[in-house]
Amino acid sequence: MRKSKVFPLIILIISIGIISFSMKICLSPGDWLELNGKYDLPGAYIKDGKTFWRIDAHFESTALEYKGISITIESSETIGDDATVLFVDAGENEERVWGYLKKLLKSSKKFVYICVYDIDYSPFVRELKNIKKNGVDVKVISELNNKNPFCDELGLVYDSNPKLMHNKFLVIDGYAVVTGSLNFTQNGFKKNNNNVVVVFSNELAQEYMEEFQEMLDGTFGGGKFSPVLIRTDLGTIQPIFTPDDKNATEKIVSLIDRAIKSVHVMMFAFTSRDIAMALVRARNRGLDVRVIMEGFQASNRWSVYSFLKDNEVPVILDKNPGVFHHKVMIVDGKYTLTGSFNYTNSAQRSNDENFLIITDPSISKTFERKFEYYWQSWSKNDLQ
Repeated sequence: MRKSKVFPLIILIISIGIISFSMKICLSPGDWLELNGKYDLPGAYIKDGKTFWRIDAHFESTALEYKGISITIESSETIGDDATVLFVDAGENEERVWGYLKKLLKSSKKFVYICVYDIDYSPFVRELKNIKKNGVDVKVISELNNKNPFCDELGLVYDSNPKLMHNKFLVIDGYAVVTGSLNFTQNGFKKNNNNVVVVFSNELAQEYMEEFQEMLDGTFGGGKFSPVLIRTDLGTIQPIFTPDDKNATEKIVSLIDRAIKSVHVMMFAFTSRDIAMALVRARNRGLDVRVIMEGFQASNRWSVYSFLKDNEVPVILDKNPGVFHHKVMIVDGKYTLTGSFNYTNSAQRSNDENFLIITDPSISKTFERKFEYYWQSWSKNDLQ
């Protein structure tokens, strides 16, 4: 797990001359370079004939050829892909979580893309304004129904989806992706239960940059989707965007049907009968299936809360007077799903959403600890 640290930063500006030559550059995670010319690198920022590229935590030797120059870029450190998982619980850890995210934003050198359903957390808005004044390209997309004056100076782009632009993600310098369930609001940081996952991966950043650009160009509520499996030293990460991926719910159901040990769910809104039936099947196979749901959402007429209880799936309701806002599933202590995607038909068919399917036992273990903490704290009365 990545600890909060500041990377050493470098900048190399390489001008293209007429003479042919070769050179080798060694970079460490977090270092960055700027090249004259356009290079096809994952997570690169190309503007005015120049390519900005910041190296992630997982890096392999890359060879570039352009106008007689041969450049080999190699990592100076042996380090695997890295991710950080953060939790906010009704104000607990607010300082730590915001401190970590603020440090990431302050370290940005070229661009920060924000695609978040709701924004009114003043420290976040202030930091965006600060880095924009320092020359960082800050672009923000948000949900029209949540329009407010806090971000006017940032020139927000609001969605044209008649449903919801429900994403919660950031891309920083094309090397770091921030996603999870957290809206950048006062309630998100101070009252609700949320998770944040930060992944340092140029390849993952590229996928989110393309999704962001699609919406920036005016395509909401659908778009192109090509499945990508990003291989890392820890495991694999599969980013899912809906409604682009029309089979997102099927992927979740398939994962449950292939489970051999356990399925644990933490969910804000849960109305998908297909996913609920898969959980019942897993329970009938003898697996450890448990579900934690948001209390007020469970009373929704379309909620699967009663269906799960009637089919003897252990399910409890949160006890937070705020909002239990997670959208998480952990399967067999190996697979973790998290993002903005509630288990609803709207999330699949209508809303702009994202989630990750992460194959990494260490990430799953972190989420399992949080799940068990909630379960032990809240299950006593619900299961009597």
